[in-house]
Amino acid sequence: MPTTTATPETTDTTTPDAASVLISTFALSDLAPPLTTTQLTLTADFPLESYESLLTTFSLPHALPDSITALTLELFTYGFPPGFLTSLISLLPNLTRLTLSLQLIAGTTAESFSDAATFLKAALTNGLQELEMVDVFVPPDFFPVVASETDTWELKELKLLYTFRSADREFNARLPVGSIPYLLVPGLEMIKIRIQPEAEDKPGMTACIAAAADGVVETLLAWKEDDAAKVKRLDLSAFALEPETVGLLSAKFSGVREVAWAVDADGKEGRKEDLMKAVGRLAEELEVVACPGLEFYGAVGIP
Repeated sequence: MPTTTATPETTDTTTPDAASVLISTFALSDLAPPLTTTQLTLTADFPLESYESLLTTFSLPHALPDSITALTLELFTYGFPPGFLTSLISLLPNLTRLTLSLQLIAGTTAESFSDAATFLKAALTNGLQELEMVDVFVPPDFFPVVASETDTWELKELKLLYTFRSADREFNARLPVGSIPYLLVPGLEMIKIRIQPEAEDKPGMTACIAAAADGVVETLLAWKEDDAAKVKRLDLSAFALEPETVGLLSAKFSGVREVAWAVDADGKEGRKEDLMKAVGRLAEELEVVACPGLEFYGAVGIP
């Protein structure tokens, strides 16, 4: 994989169809991925102490290759300069896959919030098919602003992944669980909402949110049967579901091939029998986790 230095502030690592650029400034007028690029990744390498000063100005090239269909933005801890994201999306008319990782995409100001919401709304209404957010935290009103009843989306895959850290006592409160339903639009074929352990080498410890799935469940159960039948992968393991809820979802989404549930484990008798009745049948891949809730993880300090 050849590596070249594009400017003193950017390192550009490319393959025949992918360009990965490590940036230390938002002055990107010289950004010039190869014309064959289909995947563009921008990774921030900003010292936290100078991040705020970098949010005052930006520049972008006049054009980017029309071949780019996938965009990844990662490690933008405090967001982007106002106007940067809407300018960037205007250069990517054929985007079908967007990955956002480890960032406050909405930033810390009203201007950056508006810019980020316009950016995501434009991507979704212009043909985005896959949206993945990994440890992306947003204000409660961000997804409602992005979504609109009049919008038409072509979104097929939605992944919302969060990494639980036992030292973060505000983790539960910062998850946008109340606004996630705004992203659950009919037409989705894969839904993955999951809380991951901090250390991947400690399998079996899956955290989940107790009593926080009502809006998500109600939204999914309200779908038309034809829309529910399109879903092939359904992972709601971020939420501690009652066995009865699992039963309703299993009946509604009867065509799924891959399923992952986190089930409330509160010690009541009969839970195992209730769960097996609720599942009813086995998908090609079935994952069931007994979940004691995030409060348990925080109390005992398990990552």
